[in-house]
Amino acid sequence: VTLSFCKERCQIRSKLLQVRAAYCLAKIHQAENSIVEIGDLGPEALERHITSGKQIAETVGCPQCHGESGISGKEDTPNIAGQKPRYLLSQLGALGEKKVANIYPFGKSLRSHQAMQRWAKELSPESKLSLAVYYSVQKCRAEEDIRKTVPLRPGVVDICLTCHGGGNAGKSFVVPNLAGQKQIYLQNELQAFRMTKGSSRAFRFSNPRYHQYMSAIAEPLTNVEIAALANWFSAQRCEDNQN
Repeated sequence: VTLSFCKERCQIRSKLLQVRAAYCLAKIHQAENSIVEIGDLGPEALERHITSGKQIAETVGCPQCHGESGISGKEDTPNIAGQKPRYLLSQLGALGEKKVANIYPFGKSLRSHQAMQRWAKELSPESKLSLAVYYSVQKCRAEEDIRKTVPLRPGVVDICLTCHGGGNAGKSFVVPNLAGQKQIYLQNELQAFRMTKGSSRAFRFSNPRYHQYMSAIAEPLTNVEIAALANWFSAQRCEDNQN
């Protein structure tokens, strides 16, 4: 075992403690005030947003990339069916006019995606909410896409499960579900987080992701570890609509 290897593992443990502390704070503090409390919407409002969200999705063209019901046919485009509505809403904000999503206490998030930014900034807050609600109630993954076998659990997955949980059991309403997500998409995103080397100053348009914790956690991961994590999470069976 080399000194550099031990140093990297110590860094991961340090970041793990930070993430656990953030989760404890989340039990006390809610996400920033701009995140609508979707859970407080009544049945009539939910039905209205679902109907409106479907119409907006068709008008904007979401199915072209994310599939008719949120299950993407493209390996590098995420499934958004059954995703947490508050997470979807926060990311639409980050991709729109805000560009930065400050999801306290889960850190600052920066995103860049040319096509998504172009139309996300044109959506009203009400339209973003409707889209988030609509996709959150769709089936998270088609049964025929579930793999028959599950790959071996990676040794580094524990740090991910601290926040993301297993299955669709993410531990906060602003932390995305990863089970059943596209393998190539997950791999690309982890590599993008790693490229910022834990610093928002390294975020550039050509590098689409930065997150206060994720970038620091991803920095010491090897290509082999990233591939193993993406493979394992993509093979997990999600539970429908656990938002």
